Amino acid sequence: MTEVVSEQCPGQIIEPEYGFWSLKKEIALMYLIWPFLQIASKYFKSFYYIDLFAGSGLVKADSVFFAGSPLVAICSTLPDKKFDQFICFEVNEDRKNALEKRSSIAAQRYETCCPKIFNSDCNQKLEHILEEFCPSDRNCYLAFIDPEGIDLKWTTLQKLLVHGKGDIILNFPTSGIIRNANIDWSERALTDFFGDDSWCEINPNSDELIKHYMNRIAGYRKVVDNMPVVDELNHRFMI
Repeated sequence: MTEVVSEQCPGQIIEPEYGFWSLKKEIALMYLIWPFLQIASKYFKSFYYIDLFAGSGLVKADSVFFAGSPLVAICSTLPDKKFDQFICFEVNEDRKNALEKRSSIAAQRYETCCPKIFNSDCNQKLEHILEEFCPSDRNCYLAFIDPEGIDLKWTTLQKLLVHGKGDIILNFPTSGIIRNANIDWSERALTDFFGDDSWCEINPNSDELIKHYMNRIAGYRKVVDNMPVVDELNHRFMI
């Protein structure tokens, strides 16, 4: 599937390049989809996949292209238990257009619905789009949140947490926080990310920031867990 969809919009998008460690996030998503669909189909009328930072449908790792999270979600859907809708946000217009073409091919191949892709900042449009396309009554969702930096705002995550029932895979941007923690102009962005300025009192190089963030999420979910993601040298990037 990666080879087929990569023929769409070739060379038109400059993708950031990561190490192979980044694929662990896509693998985690792939493995979670099966049990999610099994359970959701028993207890809920309908269920949705939501991607807040969807990208172009492809991920570049060491100069090789792999399926990005929206395509992973489409290709991992079970034949007899399918998402009712895929809802994706991508603020970059070129990437959004590429994702539309690539996801359409994948959806046709796996006989599922084409994603609704919004060329919008999820921090500004999430609540409205959830209300219109993903009603909370008797429905649930699986959300994948993988910001490139500290682009996610706590208020956005909070809106998702209170919108019905759902599971969330959130990649905590450890390296981005450490990189920006001592930069004055980043203070506002970090405060928006954590929801208040309590992060200022915590050592960014420790695990305390992660615990603090998990504790905030625990106010909305009974189970909150974390899994370290490391590179080839065992350096931690995200949680």
